[in-house]
Amino acid sequence: MDLLKKLRRPLYTIGIIAGGIFFIFQAIRAFQGVFENQVVFVNAHYLVYAFLVFCSVRGVQIIAWREILQGLEVRLDVRPVLLEYSLTFLPRYIPGSVWGYISRAEWLNKKFQVPYSIANYSSLLETGLVLFSFIQIAILYIVMNADEFIIRLLLIGLFIASFFFSWWVYSQIHQSQIFIWMLKKLSFVSIQHPVSFKSWFLALLLYLIAWFGFGLSTLAIVVAFGTGMGGGLIDFTYLYGVSWVTGFLVFFVPSGIGVRELAFSQIAVSMFGITAATASLLAVITRSLIFLGEISWVLITLLIKVLRKNLFVNVSVNEK
Repeated sequence: MDLLKKLRRPLYTIGIIAGGIFFIFQAIRAFQGVFENQVVFVNAHYLVYAFLVFCSVRGVQIIAWREILQGLEVRLDVRPVLLEYSLTFLPRYIPGSVWGYISRAEWLNKKFQVPYSIANYSSLLETGLVLFSFIQIAILYIVMNADEFIIRLLLIGLFIASFFFSWWVYSQIHQSQIFIWMLKKLSFVSIQHPVSFKSWFLALLLYLIAWFGFGLSTLAIVVAFGTGMGGGLIDFTYLYGVSWVTGFLVFFVPSGIGVRELAFSQIAVSMFGITAATASLLAVITRSLIFLGEISWVLITLLIKVLRKNLFVNVSVNEK
Protein backbone atom coordinates (compact mmCIF):
# COMPACT_ATOMS: atom_id res chain seq x y z
CA MET A 1 0.00 0.00 0.00
CA ASP A 2 2.83 2.42 0.86
CA LEU A 3 4.45 1.66 -2.48
CA LEU A 4 1.20 2.41 -4.30
CA LYS A 5 0.86 5.73 -2.47
CA LYS A 6 4.41 6.67 -3.43
CA LEU A 7 3.83 5.72 -7.07
CA ARG A 8 0.44 7.41 -7.40
CA ARG A 9 1.59 11.02 -7.70
CA PRO A 10 4.41 10.44 -10.24
CA LEU A 11 2.13 8.10 -12.18
CA TYR A 12 -0.63 10.71 -12.35
CA THR A 13 1.90 13.38 -13.32
CA ILE A 14 3.05 11.18 -16.19
CA GLY A 15 -0.60 10.66 -17.10
CA ILE A 16 -1.30 14.40 -17.29
CA ILE A 17 1.78 15.08 -19.39
CA ALA A 18 1.26 12.13 -21.74
CA GLY A 19 -2.47 12.77 -22.12
CA GLY A 20 -1.86 16.46 -22.74
CA ILE A 21 0.75 15.72 -25.39
CA PHE A 22 -1.56 13.24 -27.13
CA PHE A 23 -4.47 15.69 -27.11
CA ILE A 24 -2.38 18.63 -28.35
CA PHE A 25 -0.99 16.45 -31.14
CA GLN A 26 -4.52 15.51 -32.20
CA ALA A 27 -5.65 19.14 -32.03
CA ILE A 28 -2.70 20.37 -34.14
CA ARG A 29 -3.30 17.70 -36.75
CA ALA A 30 -7.00 18.54 -36.81
CA PHE A 31 -6.45 22.28 -37.31
CA GLN A 32 -3.82 21.54 -39.93
CA GLY A 33 -6.43 19.58 -41.85
CA VAL A 34 -8.86 22.50 -41.63
CA PHE A 35 -6.28 25.02 -42.85
CA GLU A 36 -5.29 22.76 -45.72
CA ASN A 37 -8.99 22.36 -46.67
CA GLN A 38 -8.89 18.62 -46.03
CA VAL A 39 -11.93 19.12 -43.78
CA VAL A 40 -14.75 21.61 -44.33
CA PHE A 41 -18.09 22.36 -42.67
CA VAL A 42 -21.02 21.13 -44.71
CA ASN A 43 -23.86 20.91 -42.18
CA ALA A 44 -22.65 22.93 -39.20
CA HIS A 45 -26.05 22.80 -37.46
CA TYR A 46 -25.52 19.07 -36.92
CA LEU A 47 -22.99 20.02 -34.25
CA VAL A 48 -25.89 21.49 -32.27
CA TYR A 49 -27.76 18.20 -32.64
CA ALA A 50 -24.68 16.31 -31.43
CA PHE A 51 -24.36 18.60 -28.41
CA LEU A 52 -28.03 18.16 -27.47
CA VAL A 53 -27.75 14.39 -27.73
CA PHE A 54 -24.62 14.41 -25.56
CA CYS A 55 -26.56 16.39 -22.92
CA SER A 56 -29.44 13.91 -23.11
CA VAL A 57 -27.07 10.96 -22.76
CA ARG A 58 -25.81 12.40 -19.48
CA GLY A 59 -29.40 12.35 -18.21
CA VAL A 60 -29.78 8.71 -19.24
CA GLN A 61 -26.59 7.80 -17.38
CA ILE A 62 -27.83 9.56 -14.25
CA ILE A 63 -31.13 7.66 -14.34
CA ALA A 64 -29.24 4.37 -14.86
CA TRP A 65 -27.06 5.01 -11.82
CA ARG A 66 -30.15 5.91 -9.77
CA GLU A 67 -31.69 2.61 -10.86
CA ILE A 68 -28.65 0.74 -9.52
CA LEU A 69 -29.18 2.41 -6.15
CA GLN A 70 -32.85 1.47 -6.31
CA GLY A 71 -31.77 -2.13 -6.76
CA LEU A 72 -29.71 -1.78 -3.59
CA GLU A 73 -32.83 -0.50 -1.77
CA VAL A 74 -31.67 3.12 -1.72
CA ARG A 75 -34.58 5.33 -2.77
CA LEU A 76 -33.67 8.73 -4.16
CA ASP A 77 -35.98 11.27 -5.76
CA VAL A 78 -35.25 11.96 -9.40
CA ARG A 79 -35.08 15.76 -9.12
CA PRO A 80 -32.14 16.17 -6.69
CA VAL A 81 -30.22 13.41 -8.43
CA LEU A 82 -30.63 15.03 -11.85
CA LEU A 83 -29.72 18.44 -10.46
CA GLU A 84 -26.65 17.62 -8.38
CA TYR A 85 -25.17 14.45 -9.87
CA SER A 86 -22.95 16.30 -12.34
CA LEU A 87 -21.46 18.53 -9.63
CA THR A 88 -19.97 15.47 -7.99
CA PHE A 89 -18.13 14.58 -11.17
CA LEU A 90 -16.12 17.77 -11.55
CA PRO A 91 -13.17 16.05 -9.81
CA ARG A 92 -13.02 13.51 -12.67
CA TYR A 93 -10.73 15.95 -14.46
CA ILE A 94 -8.30 15.58 -11.59
CA PRO A 95 -5.90 12.73 -12.49
CA GLY A 96 -7.62 9.41 -11.98
CA SER A 97 -11.34 8.98 -12.66
CA VAL A 98 -11.71 7.47 -9.19
CA TRP A 99 -11.89 10.97 -7.68
CA GLY A 100 -15.29 11.48 -9.24
CA TYR A 101 -16.59 8.39 -7.49
CA ILE A 102 -15.10 9.47 -4.16
CA SER A 103 -16.77 12.88 -4.46
CA ARG A 104 -20.07 11.23 -5.28
CA ALA A 105 -19.84 8.98 -2.23
CA GLU A 106 -19.29 12.09 -0.06
CA TRP A 107 -22.36 13.74 -1.58
CA LEU A 108 -24.56 10.68 -1.08
CA ASN A 109 -23.47 10.33 2.53
CA LYS A 110 -23.94 13.98 3.50
CA LYS A 111 -27.08 14.67 1.48
CA PHE A 112 -28.98 11.38 1.82
CA GLN A 113 -27.15 9.54 4.63
CA VAL A 114 -26.24 6.71 2.27
CA PRO A 115 -23.40 4.62 3.78
CA TYR A 116 -20.06 4.94 2.01
CA SER A 117 -20.03 1.20 1.46
CA ILE A 118 -23.24 1.27 -0.59
CA ALA A 119 -22.17 4.39 -2.51
CA ASN A 120 -18.82 2.84 -3.44
CA TYR A 121 -20.41 -0.50 -4.23
CA SER A 122 -22.89 1.21 -6.57
CA SER A 123 -19.95 2.83 -8.35
CA LEU A 124 -18.32 -0.58 -8.83
CA LEU A 125 -21.57 -1.95 -10.21
CA GLU A 126 -21.93 1.07 -12.49
CA THR A 127 -18.44 0.52 -13.91
CA GLY A 128 -19.15 -3.17 -14.44
CA LEU A 129 -22.47 -2.53 -16.16
CA VAL A 130 -21.03 0.17 -18.42
CA LEU A 131 -18.22 -2.15 -19.53
CA PHE A 132 -20.55 -5.12 -19.96
CA SER A 133 -23.01 -3.04 -21.99
CA PHE A 134 -20.14 -2.16 -24.30
CA ILE A 135 -19.51 -5.89 -24.77
CA GLN A 136 -23.14 -6.11 -25.87
CA ILE A 137 -22.50 -3.26 -28.33
CA ALA A 138 -19.50 -5.20 -29.67
CA ILE A 139 -21.74 -8.27 -30.15
CA LEU A 140 -24.23 -6.17 -32.13
CA TYR A 141 -21.39 -4.73 -34.20
CA ILE A 142 -20.25 -8.25 -35.10
CA VAL A 143 -23.86 -9.20 -35.90
CA MET A 144 -24.16 -6.34 -38.39
CA ASN A 145 -20.87 -7.26 -40.06
CA ALA A 146 -21.19 -11.05 -40.05
CA ASP A 147 -21.71 -12.75 -43.42
CA GLU A 148 -23.27 -16.00 -42.27
CA PHE A 149 -26.94 -15.92 -41.27
CA ILE A 150 -26.50 -18.67 -38.67
CA ILE A 151 -23.69 -16.68 -36.99
CA ARG A 152 -25.91 -13.61 -36.86
CA LEU A 153 -28.73 -15.66 -35.36
CA LEU A 154 -26.49 -17.17 -32.69
CA LEU A 155 -25.05 -13.79 -31.76
CA ILE A 156 -28.50 -12.23 -31.49
CA GLY A 157 -29.47 -15.07 -29.17
CA LEU A 158 -26.31 -14.44 -27.15
CA PHE A 159 -27.12 -10.74 -26.96
CA ILE A 160 -30.65 -11.38 -25.62
CA ALA A 161 -29.47 -14.07 -23.19
CA SER A 162 -26.73 -11.78 -21.86
CA PHE A 163 -29.29 -9.63 -20.01
CA PHE A 164 -30.38 -12.62 -17.94
CA PHE A 165 -27.17 -14.65 -17.80
CA SER A 166 -25.05 -11.69 -16.68
CA TRP A 167 -27.28 -11.07 -13.66
CA TRP A 168 -27.29 -14.79 -12.76
CA VAL A 169 -23.47 -14.87 -12.86
CA TYR A 170 -23.28 -11.67 -10.80
CA SER A 171 -25.74 -13.00 -8.19
CA GLN A 172 -23.79 -16.27 -7.89
CA ILE A 173 -20.51 -14.40 -7.44
CA HIS A 174 -22.14 -12.11 -4.89
CA GLN A 175 -23.13 -15.10 -2.77
CA SER A 176 -19.75 -16.82 -2.98
CA GLN A 177 -17.56 -17.00 0.12
CA ILE A 178 -14.61 -15.35 -1.64
CA PHE A 179 -16.75 -12.36 -2.65
CA ILE A 180 -18.21 -12.03 0.84
CA TRP A 181 -14.67 -12.07 2.23
CA MET A 182 -13.68 -9.35 -0.25
CA LEU A 183 -16.67 -7.22 0.78
CA LYS A 184 -15.56 -7.44 4.40
CA LYS A 185 -11.99 -6.53 3.49
CA LEU A 186 -13.26 -3.49 1.58
CA SER A 187 -15.55 -2.55 4.51
CA PHE A 188 -18.65 -3.21 2.37
CA VAL A 189 -20.27 -5.10 5.25
CA SER A 190 -23.62 -3.36 4.78
CA ILE A 191 -24.08 -4.97 1.34
CA GLN A 192 -26.34 -7.88 2.21
CA HIS A 193 -28.09 -8.63 -1.09
CA PRO A 194 -27.17 -8.38 -4.77
CA VAL A 195 -28.87 -5.68 -6.83
CA SER A 196 -32.30 -6.84 -7.99
CA PHE A 197 -32.74 -8.31 -11.47
CA LYS A 198 -35.20 -5.57 -12.41
CA SER A 199 -32.70 -2.82 -11.62
CA TRP A 200 -29.88 -4.75 -13.28
CA PHE A 201 -31.92 -5.19 -16.46
CA LEU A 202 -33.12 -1.58 -16.58
CA ALA A 203 -29.68 -0.13 -15.85
CA LEU A 204 -28.08 -2.32 -18.51
CA LEU A 205 -30.75 -1.25 -21.01
CA LEU A 206 -30.20 2.42 -20.15
CA TYR A 207 -26.44 2.11 -20.59
CA LEU A 208 -27.03 0.53 -24.00
CA ILE A 209 -29.21 3.51 -24.89
CA ALA A 210 -26.43 5.81 -23.67
CA TRP A 211 -23.88 4.05 -25.90
CA PHE A 212 -26.16 4.47 -28.90
CA GLY A 213 -26.61 8.12 -27.91
CA PHE A 214 -22.85 8.61 -28.05
CA GLY A 215 -22.82 6.84 -31.41
CA LEU A 216 -25.62 9.07 -32.72
CA SER A 217 -23.74 12.18 -31.61
CA THR A 218 -20.60 10.95 -33.32
CA LEU A 219 -22.59 10.30 -36.48
CA ALA A 220 -24.01 13.84 -36.31
CA ILE A 221 -20.48 15.26 -36.06
CA VAL A 222 -19.46 13.21 -39.10
CA VAL A 223 -22.43 14.57 -41.06
CA ALA A 224 -21.55 18.12 -39.97
CA PHE A 225 -18.19 17.82 -41.73
CA GLY A 226 -19.40 15.85 -44.73
CA THR A 227 -16.53 13.39 -44.52
CA GLY A 228 -18.21 10.80 -46.71
CA MET A 229 -17.80 8.09 -44.08
CA GLY A 230 -20.27 5.38 -44.96
CA GLY A 231 -20.84 3.72 -41.61
CA GLY A 232 -24.12 3.32 -39.76
CA LEU A 233 -25.15 3.98 -36.17
CA ILE A 234 -23.70 0.75 -34.82
CA ASP A 235 -20.34 1.47 -36.48
CA PHE A 236 -20.00 4.89 -34.84
CA THR A 237 -21.25 3.55 -31.53
CA TYR A 238 -18.59 0.85 -31.65
CA LEU A 239 -15.94 3.40 -32.67
CA TYR A 240 -16.79 5.68 -29.75
CA GLY A 241 -17.07 2.75 -27.34
CA VAL A 242 -13.66 1.28 -28.14
CA SER A 243 -11.98 4.67 -27.73
CA TRP A 244 -13.83 5.31 -24.45
CA VAL A 245 -12.89 1.95 -22.97
CA THR A 246 -9.27 2.46 -24.03
CA GLY A 247 -9.14 5.77 -22.17
CA PHE A 248 -10.88 4.27 -19.15
CA LEU A 249 -8.36 1.46 -18.85
CA VAL A 250 -5.49 3.96 -18.78
CA PHE A 251 -6.64 4.92 -15.29
CA PHE A 252 -3.84 7.34 -14.43
CA VAL A 253 -4.83 9.79 -17.20
CA PRO A 254 -7.56 12.28 -16.14
CA SER A 255 -10.79 11.32 -17.90
CA GLY A 256 -8.71 9.46 -20.50
CA ILE A 257 -7.91 12.77 -22.21
CA GLY A 258 -5.60 12.39 -25.17
CA VAL A 259 -5.69 8.60 -24.99
CA ARG A 260 -9.32 8.39 -26.13
CA GLU A 261 -8.71 10.88 -28.94
CA LEU A 262 -5.66 8.97 -30.12
CA ALA A 263 -7.55 5.67 -30.07
CA PHE A 264 -10.57 7.28 -31.78
CA SER A 265 -8.51 8.70 -34.64
CA GLN A 266 -6.49 5.53 -35.20
CA ILE A 267 -9.58 3.31 -35.25
CA ALA A 268 -11.52 5.75 -37.47
CA VAL A 269 -8.71 5.73 -40.05
CA SER A 270 -8.64 1.93 -39.96
CA MET A 271 -12.42 1.47 -40.15
CA PHE A 272 -13.37 4.13 -42.66
CA GLY A 273 -10.20 4.93 -44.58
CA ILE A 274 -10.39 8.67 -43.84
CA THR A 275 -7.38 10.94 -43.50
CA ALA A 276 -5.60 11.23 -40.17
CA ALA A 277 -6.44 14.95 -40.04
CA THR A 278 -10.17 14.25 -40.45
CA ALA A 279 -10.09 11.54 -37.79
CA SER A 280 -8.27 13.84 -35.36
CA LEU A 281 -10.77 16.64 -35.94
CA LEU A 282 -13.70 14.31 -35.26
CA ALA A 283 -12.00 13.08 -32.06
CA VAL A 284 -11.25 16.60 -30.78
CA ILE A 285 -14.75 17.90 -31.60
CA THR A 286 -16.32 14.88 -29.89
CA ARG A 287 -14.31 15.48 -26.71
CA SER A 288 -15.09 19.22 -26.79
CA LEU A 289 -18.84 18.71 -27.15
CA ILE A 290 -18.90 16.11 -24.36
CA PHE A 291 -17.05 18.54 -22.09
CA LEU A 292 -19.49 21.33 -23.00
CA GLY A 293 -22.39 18.98 -22.27
CA GLU A 294 -21.03 18.17 -18.82
CA ILE A 295 -20.34 21.83 -18.07
CA SER A 296 -23.87 22.70 -19.22
CA TRP A 297 -25.32 20.29 -16.65
CA VAL A 298 -23.14 21.89 -13.97
CA LEU A 299 -24.06 25.46 -14.96
CA ILE A 300 -27.77 24.67 -15.08
CA THR A 301 -27.51 23.05 -11.65
CA LEU A 302 -25.72 26.08 -10.19
CA LEU A 303 -28.21 28.46 -11.82
CA ILE A 304 -31.19 26.60 -10.35
CA LYS A 305 -29.54 26.53 -6.91
CA VAL A 306 -28.93 30.32 -7.07
CA LEU A 307 -32.49 31.01 -8.23
CA ARG A 308 -33.88 28.81 -5.45
CA LYS A 309 -31.74 30.56 -2.86
CA ASN A 310 -32.85 34.00 -4.05
CA LEU A 311 -36.48 32.90 -4.11
CA PHE A 312 -36.18 31.58 -0.55
CA VAL A 313 -34.59 34.85 0.60
CA ASN A 314 -37.32 36.93 -1.07
CA VAL A 315 -40.07 34.81 0.46
CA SER A 316 -38.48 35.14 3.91
CA VAL A 317 -38.22 38.92 3.57
CA ASN A 318 -41.84 39.22 2.46
CA GLU A 319 -43.04 37.14 5.37
CA LYS A 320 -41.24 39.41 7.80
